[in-house]
Amino acid sequence: MWRQMLSDMLGRELLVPESHEATALGAAIVAMQALGHISSMDEARNWIHITGRHEPCLARHAI
Repeated sequence: MWRQMLSDMLGRELLVPESHEATALGAAIVAMQALGHISSMDEARNWIHITGRHEPCLARHAI
């Protein structure tokens, strides 16, 4: 319910990662790119597995 509400408020699709530690993984990916271990974020895209999606309800977004 909260994820759907967030998607509605932002008016954007919300992707739900498999890992509960996705924030830490994201920080590590940014650090790896900054240090030159990966050349772009696209290299790390396959490391994050998406298990769910929430599409915004534009009628609720307009409120």
